[in-house]
Amino acid sequence: MPTEATLVFSMGVALPSKLKCPFASDVWNQSKFPSITSADSFTDFWKWWLTMVDALKRGTQWHKQANLVTAALWRLWNNRNLCIFEGVSGSSISILTAAYDLMQEYHLYHPP
Repeated sequence: MPTEATLVFSMGVALPSKLKCPFASDVWNQSKFPSITSADSFTDFWKWWLTMVDALKRGTQWHKQANLVTAALWRLWNNRNLCIFEGVSGSSISILTAAYDLMQEYHLYHPP
């Protein structure tokens, strides 16, 4: 059975419908990230991540895309915590924008 963290981290897109997180799915659908739907992808975060990296490697500038996916996961997790502990939630666009801004700031101080 997936843990709560796995549900959020797998972005809710590969899960059976009763386990999906609608907000996470909306964030993912608004992004241009690959959809990972293998059976193992929602029970083991590491398998999901390796599948995601393989999918990203098929594109150009996959390192930047992997960084952006990581930032999106982090911002989604932060949003989840804000929602649970403070009753505040951002929009899917604000999550993706914050992820992009976080990635840009990281690359500013850590050039490739």
